[in-house]
Amino acid sequence: MKSHPYIFRIVIFFVFSLVCRLGLAQATYPVQVFTHLIPPYTPHVTEYYSGGREKLRVTLVNTDMQEPLLNVYLKMK
Repeated sequence: MKSHPYIFRIVIFFVFSLVCRLGLAQATYPVQVFTHLIPPYTPHVTEYYSGGREKLRVTLVNTDMQEPLLNVYLKMK
């Protein structure tokens, strides 16, 4: 009985895709964060806001329609 190498590859592909779907799925968060940087860019965080002119805008979008109010904490590194 002669084995076909392409059948073995197909089986390995399906096993690999099944393992990836079950164990390594990304977490989904109910809030999406969009950032907008206005040039000129600087490495100092304190220079992104000076009085009335902001250079860094952060938009938070709630994607969970069943929970209208969420407490969100932002962490910047």
